[in-house]
Amino acid sequence: MKLATLGTIAAATLMLAACSGGDEPTGPTPSNTPTVIAEGETSTPGPSVGNTDDALCAAAEQNIQDATELEAKTTELTELMQDPEFLTGTDATVLNEWGETMLELTGASQDFYELGIAETEGDPVNADFVTLSSFVELYSNALAVSAAEATSTADFFTDMQDLFTEAEVREIGEAAPTAAQNVATYLGTRCDVTA
Repeated sequence: MKLATLGTIAAATLMLAACSGGDEPTGPTPSNTPTVIAEGETSTPGPSVGNTDDALCAAAEQNIQDATELEAKTTELTELMQDPEFLTGTDATVLNEWGETMLELTGASQDFYELGIAETEGDPVNADFVTLSSFVELYSNALAVSAAEATSTADFFTDMQDLFTEAEVREIGEAAPTAAQNVATYLGTRCDVTA
């Protein structure tokens, strides 16, 4: 199953905070562990998801498609962080627009994980779906809300630094990579995923 990294957004935010000139926050550490919430375009075709009569598998297929856009938006933030005008500017319009789009994408991810929770009741992987749902709620969605509502880039820096001080966010960030791997393995089997 083609997967990207859970840490993509975390990495972008850490870079953003570093560019602000403040102390680098401590928070979810960018990881190379795969998850199903972000996937970038590659030269190889995407995975094929079987068993699409299964509600969870059909949702997984859509989630993989949505993830391409999520990866593109994450790359867009990284590119913005290379722009001195963005970093020092007071017009948050571009950041707000980015945040609104991310809210839609994280909402879709949240829906997918919530469906996973409902569809795996009694299965050990259920706890992994719960972990990923919490990660999206506590971290990814918080990032998107902050961007959507920021009045300046500096506001966004401050929000992210505050977010990284929350113990619950750090804990879920540490647990999410393993949960993501477990979910990917589970879906690969249940949904007959082929590369």
